[in-house]
Amino acid sequence: MMKGKVRIELANLTKFLQNKGATVNAVYLPNDPKRGKVGVDDWLAEGHTLAELENLIDAPRPAPQLPPPITELLDDAPPTISRPLSLISGRAYAAAWPYTQTRIDFDKDRGGNIVKLPEPRFEKERRLIIIRNDGARFGDGMQNSFADLGIDVRLADPPPQKDKLWSTPGIRKYLGGYRPDPADVFRRVVEVLSHFVDFEQSLADQETMSQMIACFILSTWFLDMTNVSGALWMTGEKGSGKSHTMIVVCELGHLGQAIIGASSAASVRDLAAYGALLGLDEAENIADKSKVDPELRDLFLASNRRGVPVSLKEAGPDGKWHNILIDAFGAKVFTAISNPFDTLSSRVIIVPLAKTPDRKKANADPLDHRQWPHDWRTLIDDLWAMAHLSFAGDAEIRSDGQRTHPDHRARPPAVARPSYGGRVARCERRARPVDEERRRRACVQQLPRGSAAESKAINDLRPVEIALRPS
Repeated sequence: MMKGKVRIELANLTKFLQNKGATVNAVYLPNDPKRGKVGVDDWLAEGHTLAELENLIDAPRPAPQLPPPITELLDDAPPTISRPLSLISGRAYAAAWPYTQTRIDFDKDRGGNIVKLPEPRFEKERRLIIIRNDGARFGDGMQNSFADLGIDVRLADPPPQKDKLWSTPGIRKYLGGYRPDPADVFRRVVEVLSHFVDFEQSLADQETMSQMIACFILSTWFLDMTNVSGALWMTGEKGSGKSHTMIVVCELGHLGQAIIGASSAASVRDLAAYGALLGLDEAENIADKSKVDPELRDLFLASNRRGVPVSLKEAGPDGKWHNILIDAFGAKVFTAISNPFDTLSSRVIIVPLAKTPDRKKANADPLDHRQWPHDWRTLIDDLWAMAHLSFAGDAEIRSDGQRTHPDHRARPPAVARPSYGGRVARCERRARPVDEERRRRACVQQLPRGSAAESKAINDLRPVEIALRPS
């Protein structure tokens, strides 16, 4: 008996007759090799006797039971894709949630029979797919299923910034053989920064600062290559463009999202778990637990090293609170009028900003992508493709099987090394002293004129060097 519905009806009839005091048996006629199922009238018409029919009488058979599963102990945790960009065993994996349309021509009627629909039915939805660096695709309706990956996939929902995911046209171009030039991608990122942000009164000249911030932005796309992430601290007086700069950085960074200190940890932790670049505006109060959600504070302060999870509280199905560990490792951007407190100051690159006399830059809106000097959608897709290629294309990573280059810990955190096919795009600036007068002007301009704080700041100034060495 192949149909479950027929088995259920047989069981219901058997129970009904047994309740009436009857002894119930059933006859299971063998299928005909050509015609399939055979009724009792056809079976007798074929020449079978009543005695043969009685020999087939049997008690109603129970529903078939699955054999018990077999459980094995694993030596190690299985490899898992838990972030939209992952590097596992030398292979790169990128997750995307494109919209799909499925055409359905057949369905089942109430009796469980397969019937052809009068008109095809179309269903549209977002589906998770995984793209491997060799072009193989995995997912429902793809050339391979998730089972073919050999890797667990733990990506339940797409990030809330769905427009910052790898787009369907971008994926099609990549699968069609398109490969972005890393040097060109880096150049466009630099030009976008220079278009929106005035660095002339910061630590160095406009070009150098734009290149340094661009290196930081590219590093957010290569998190799985590193064990330490970087952070920027944008500081300056009101109106100096701190939030403006943070928005530009977040628009270019991997799944970048700017938030305010009043946000809750629950609204941010999923983004942090996906390795998104997070920007915290008005971060002066981050050290004050009474003004910032303590769990949000932990997500920002305890996530600069891989392997150091953040412990948060979550309500379980039983209504009780349980501890959960969040891998919030990722890059961060802060804005504040003041400098960071001592513990954080050793982890960030402090970028002083001042009011710009360029009204065009001051009034530009980086969230209006029509104002960008380069097409924003194309640039984001090229960043996805470049990161996906570079994850598995770095010969230094493949050679020793490790996640990072042996001397990675000695490198500055704001470093990006996009490369593939032997081509490397680098910021070729050597370490050099910053112009003292420019740095003095940027720092002192934030303090009240003639104040004791201004005098002390001038006396305490020390030479600073900016290293822009991605290798």
